[in-house]
Amino acid sequence: MENNLIPITLSVEDGQKVFQALAELPFKYVYGLIGKLNQKANETAQVNGGQIVCEYALSEEEINLMIQALGQMPYQGVHGIIASLENRQNRQVLNG
Repeated sequence: MENNLIPITLSVEDGQKVFQALAELPFKYVYGLIGKLNQKANETAQVNGGQIVCEYALSEEEINLMIQALGQMPYQGVHGIIASLENRQNRQVLNG
């Protein structure tokens, strides 16, 4: 994996929230990321701890776009995903 890509694991439920959030942003900014997420979800879906999860390798820009989109959703439903994405970004910077 390239150094500038950050590994992310999302449950199907969290992935659906990300897709919903991205769909609210202008298409020209998110279409590439939506396509990449969809392709990787189809390629990497696996059962882990009783739930289906998907593995992604995303750039910091892509994660920032996801955080921006999620930030416009109701806090109660997405704060855990945002915290997880920000935590993963910070760990990558410290280890990177």
